[in-house]
Amino acid sequence: MTQSIQTSVDRTVSDITPDQRHAIEELVGGDLAPDQRIFVLAYRPGIEPVTAARPCDLRRALRG
Repeated sequence: MTQSIQTSVDRTVSDITPDQRHAIEELVGGDLAPDQRIFVLAYRPGIEPVTAARPCDLRRALRG
């Protein structure tokens, strides 16, 4: 199994710049609240994400 190098970002909306917030709001199609968190994962399609980036592991991480 080949794994790709991934880029991920996890930020609270209140911690990002207004330009970043605007870009993300455009991407998701709606307004963001200051207390919301943004999680972005960039990876190559067709290459299995590393374990920490799999949806079940993300859900577990988000629960705290």
